This record gives sequence, structure tokens and C-alpha cells, in this order.
Amino acid sequence: MNKLFVYFFMIISVSCTESIELSSRLKKRIVNKSDKTIVNEIQSEVGTITKYINSNDSVDLIINKKITTESFYFGLASPHTPKLNIYHDILYNLTDTTKVELLTSENSYNYDIYFDDLLKNMKLSKNDSVYVTCLSNGINESSDSNNPIIFTRLIISNKLLSITQKDYTMLEKFKEYYKK
Repeated sequence: MNKLFVYFFMIISVSCTESIELSSRLKKRIVNKSDKTIVNEIQSEVGTITKYINSNDSVDLIINKKITTESFYFGLASPHTPKLNIYHDILYNLTDTTKVELLTSENSYNYDIYFDDLLKNMKLSKNDSVYVTCLSNGINESSDSNNPIIFTRLIISNKLLSITQKDYTMLEKFKEYYKK
């Protein structure tokens, strides 16, 4: 009788799931308040995105991560939204041939709804500390627990550009720009 009950419960449990799609979206607004031409390159598990930001201009950079998972109808297990892993976040100052890698205290970091808490608990380098002061984060009001939309705003100012280092490999990386 007990085996029958266990088999019956297993069949009911397996059949009481649904496939749901979860996503995380990072929307990064980059505001360039300098008179320099800047490139922001972000390498994530979703791919690499490169955005050019002219002086006194702004651009939006959007990264989406979607997964499909199983959820129990009975609420026995709740699915977790996917974390968006960022491997490299680099600012290139094309005008001065300088660059800075951002948040390099860890090999990578995750953008999720607890990103501000992550920043508080990370050991930040001097450069990262300057970067964090130029950054603001939040959750979009159209977010829900299964599909958060994290927005971040980066202000590029002279303070942020003061932590960049010369990098002549940029001459090769951005040939088209330097041909001008």
C-alpha cells in the first residue's frame, strides 16, 4: 500500500509542472558628460556588446538573458530568475588612447536584483571605487519577480576618466576610428 501511495504521489508531482520562461534584462544608460569619444564594451555570457558614445551624448545598452525552467503547480519549488554574468566591462577613451577595466575585483560579477548589495560586500579597488560613485542602479517598475529589469546609469565625467591608463593596443582595435 505504501509503495502504491509513493508511486501515485510521484506521478502526480511530475505531471503537475509547467514550463515557464524567465528572463533578466540589464538596461545600462551611459551618459558622456566629457568632451571625449568613449566606447563601452561589455562581455557577458550572452555575448559582447560595444557602444560608441560621442561627447556630451548618451546611449542605451541592453542585455537580455532568457531561460526556460519547470515550475510546480503546487508551489513546492519556486524558480529563480537568471543572473546575468558580466565577464568584462571596459571603457575606452578613444580621444586620449586610454582605457579602464571596471569592477575587476572579481573575475566576473552578476547583475541581478541584489546588485547594490553585491557592491557593498565586494572588496573594491581604487578604480572600482571611483567607478561605483559614477553609477546608479535600480529596478524598473514594470519588473516582476520572474522577469526583473535592472537599470543602471553610468555618468562619464572627468573624475571617471582620471582612472584610465594609456593603451596603445587600441590603435589596432579601433583602426577605423584612428584612420580619420
